[in-house]
Formats: sequence, structure tokens, C-alpha cells
Amino acid sequence: MYDDRTNLAQQVTETLREYFREILFRTVIPRNVRLAEAPSHGKPVALYDPRSRGAEAYFELAAEFLARNHMESPRGAGRKAPVDDHPKGKIAFWPYS
Repeated sequence: MYDDRTNLAQQVTETLREYFREILFRTVIPRNVRLAEAPSHGKPVALYDPRSRGAEAYFELAAEFLARNHMESPRGAGRKAPVDDHPKGKIAFWPYS
């Protein structure tokens, strides 16, 4: 849960990027009220409010994870044609990216 308005968050991010470089995911999960509300409604944010900034960030993180590991979402396979511009083969991204 990242809040870029704080100096501490910015400093920690800079340190992480210096230390981990290319293995650090680029996707950032922002602080978001909908993320906090979802559990009190007994739902994951992907069902509670899939278009919220927080939910979309998690979808983006999942897509980045799948792409980095040369994987395809089982549900996404039927929804979108694979993107074949990756040197190691075809990658299908999460349907929301």
C-alpha cells in the first residue's frame, strides 16, 4: 500500500530500486479506500469494486507477474489473443491490462 505523498515512502522506494533493480516489480499498489472496504463486505476487491485504483493495480501486478514468468492466465486465454512480441514466446496478459 504505497502513498507517494510521504517522504518515507519515496525514500524506501528509491532504496528498493537501487538494491533490487530489475527483480523489483514496477507495479505499485496505491493506498485506496476501496481496498480497505472490501474485506468488511466479505469480498475480495476484485469482486467488490474491480474498477477501483487498488483493484486495477492488483490486476496489473498479476499481469506483470505472469509476463515475467512467461505464463498465461487460464481465464485470459479465451478472452484475448496472446501478445507474441516477447522474445521467449507468446504471453497473454490479464484481461484488464
